[in-house]
Amino acid sequence: MKVRTTMQPHLEIEVTEAERLDLERQGLLLPDEAEDDSAKAADKTSDAKASQRKGA
Repeated sequence: MKVRTTMQPHLEIEVTEAERLDLERQGLLLPDEAEDDSAKAADKTSDAKASQRKGA
């Protein structure tokens, strides 16, 4: 899998899943656009559910 790091954001590097997890835990990965989209969708879903609970 290819990732971009905060140290060299202009380069995509090939890493294993274990390496990606280590980099992520250290805060060295740049946010992926696909991950951002899924995170935003999850936020919208949780916001909608919270609004429904308040209205009920």
